[in-house]
Amino acid sequence: MKTRLVNLLLAITAAAVAAADQSASVKLDFHNADVNQVLSLYESLTHLKLIRDNFVDGKMTVAVAEPVTPEKAVEIIERTLFANNYQLTQIDSDTVEVIGTGRTARSIGVPVIRDPKALPTRERLVSFVFVFKHRHAQEMRKSFAQYLSPPQPWTSFFAEPKSNTLLVTERTSVIRTLIDIAAKMDVPDWKKQNISSPQATVIAAAIASLFVVVGWIATHALTLKREREARAHADRREKEARRAELLATLHFWLQTLVVETDPNKLKQLYYFGGAMKELSAAAARFRGWVTDRARFDQLNNVSNMNPEALDAGGVDARRDTVCHALLTFIEFVRDA
Repeated sequence: MKTRLVNLLLAITAAAVAAADQSASVKLDFHNADVNQVLSLYESLTHLKLIRDNFVDGKMTVAVAEPVTPEKAVEIIERTLFANNYQLTQIDSDTVEVIGTGRTARSIGVPVIRDPKALPTRERLVSFVFVFKHRHAQEMRKSFAQYLSPPQPWTSFFAEPKSNTLLVTERTSVIRTLIDIAAKMDVPDWKKQNISSPQATVIAAAIASLFVVVGWIATHALTLKREREARAHADRREKEARRAELLATLHFWLQTLVVETDPNKLKQLYYFGGAMKELSAAAARFRGWVTDRARFDQLNNVSNMNPEALDAGGVDARRDTVCHALLTFIEFVRDA
């Protein structure tokens, strides 16, 4: 009897724990959602008061396939906000200010920290004071700048030669990485580490070259991306201009056929007015942007129709045939 009672209690306890774990999980499924919707969830998970400026606007995606713990959800949201150029600054223990894209939190005051232990456990924008014993602050500033190239909008460095300190403004995860780098680089002279002068020169040159190469690759990749986006934008504008030109010519010729009923005047317009020639030229300029060129060429035969042959069946037959061909061509060009 006691054994059954114990087993029953264990089963109830296990079910309660499983239910608690399930209720504590968070489903992150924001696809191209308003950033303020994500911030509302973040606010409810952290119980923090959020201050938002007018630049906190736009869309972002925060999506994870499986439910995560509230702590993991908070971490993912914070890193995604920074990845989309939103900045989080701790104002006090229960208040965080969110800075939108196009601004920097330095304008409102960023916490200045000197002790690594005082860094916030969550992702925040801070200014950290690095104190160097063996390296010059200017030298370390250049190394940090190369490591973080290209910089984020909020990244800044300020070296103070007299105290040999360097003030770096960055997010906390990056600051911790820089602290680790500084610990490895801010060491006594290479000779005191039993490394010969030529070896020290080679190692220093290799480190510097590595920073330069990494920085160049990142900058070059960003430049190529911007060039591709600029070309794509220019191509889209050119395509729409050619489409508008062709549609205007099609509509002009369609209206001319509807209004003008005199076969002689139509012949004169066709042979001497140049309307059909303009249609043919406009179609040729747009053809390079069309995917289904076979269908385009088939519909474009409207610019080669013979008015005399069309007029043989009468004015109404000519109007119906040509107008139908023009309307079909217009619908195709609009969607091409």
